[in-house]
Amino acid sequence: MQPSTNNDHRTALQIIFPWLHNLRNKYYFQFGFFWFVTFGGMLRSNAQAQCEDFGAASLVGQLPSEIAESSGLAASRKNKGVWWTHNDSGGAPTLFAMDSQGKQLGRFEVVGATNRDWEDIAVAPCPNGDSCIYIGDIGDNGKRYTDIKIYRVPEPTVDSRSTQDGKTATAEVFTLTYPNGPRNAEALIVHPITRDIMIITKDFAERCEVYTLSGQNPSGRATLKRAGDLDNLGDLVTGGDISPDGKIVALRFYTKAALYRVGPNGVLSDANRIKILSMPQTKQAEAIAFSADGRILLSTSEGQGKDATIHQQSCTSPPQPEPISEPERELTQNENPQDTEESPSERSNDDASTETMIENTTTEIIVAELTKETPNEAPSEPEQPVVGCSGCETHSPVSVFWFFLFVLLPLLYKQRKEKQ
Repeated sequence: MQPSTNNDHRTALQIIFPWLHNLRNKYYFQFGFFWFVTFGGMLRSNAQAQCEDFGAASLVGQLPSEIAESSGLAASRKNKGVWWTHNDSGGAPTLFAMDSQGKQLGRFEVVGATNRDWEDIAVAPCPNGDSCIYIGDIGDNGKRYTDIKIYRVPEPTVDSRSTQDGKTATAEVFTLTYPNGPRNAEALIVHPITRDIMIITKDFAERCEVYTLSGQNPSGRATLKRAGDLDNLGDLVTGGDISPDGKIVALRFYTKAALYRVGPNGVLSDANRIKILSMPQTKQAEAIAFSADGRILLSTSEGQGKDATIHQQSCTSPPQPEPISEPERELTQNENPQDTEESPSERSNDDASTETMIENTTTEIIVAELTKETPNEAPSEPEQPVVGCSGCETHSPVSVFWFFLFVLLPLLYKQRKEKQ
């Protein structure tokens, strides 16, 4: 059975872009291959979801001898397989690069910074979109300092094949005060999309406090906002990190860790606590961080030699794919034609269905591109980023751009040349 050519069944593609319809008919294989690659990439990206459970911690390494007080930890977004850490108070303002087993890869002096009491670090975007390291000089055991500081520097480049020494760019400095007097804190979290800063205090009480600063704030002086409090779980908060998709926060306590979903207001609460993770006995656990893909938790302990431990926990919850649209669902349901024996007429029907689906999908994306809001229109509600996929929200427009550049334009040129 051949596809219908009746005018009643003409697609929007034939009506609005007849030349594109003709190209599609003439170069059917190229169009089909393009959409196969496009949808395959989108489905693979959507399959990455946040992890909400991690298995038992296993010892994977020891810290370098220079790092006797690993108080903060963060996974690099610029250098694959690299982790950043630093020493506690009173040391040099130095960042150390290492791998997950503790092999030292470099040390970098932070220009324009001092280490009064560095307690935690985070990796998040710079205002220009590059990757930055945020260093929290936020410790204050005696609660006697009128302000705290957060330093922000672009991530240095690390060569994983050799140890190197270097310097960062001059640090931007955030000089922050609490609205209700000095506080002691050891957990710094920076949202990977909004750059919002969250500080969780270390309190010898039933509850600790949560303070925030908008990511839109420039460096300089500012006052933190008290955003809530959390159950101390009979312990003390010593470090924290947020997953790369900005959905899950891991807080480190001396004897345990806990996972929280980030609330709709961007803040943690006891109601959003997912799970308490049991942790191995260590000398002084003070740092925890997600890997760059969010599937591993790494934690370190202060100490020297065998006490300077690195433990790793792997995600135990499988990635959950995002809901897919009806055309995509039809594609996935028809992926295995070997499952049933088809007659020639059935195969012809499938060909017609596939052809119609490609036309409809092409039309939807073209129409979406033509009807995008212009800068003069009233702003709409911001879209939520695709979970676990940095940049997936721009995947479709980028695909269309490459399609026009490398597929459509050469075909147009070839068609015109054949007519001459």
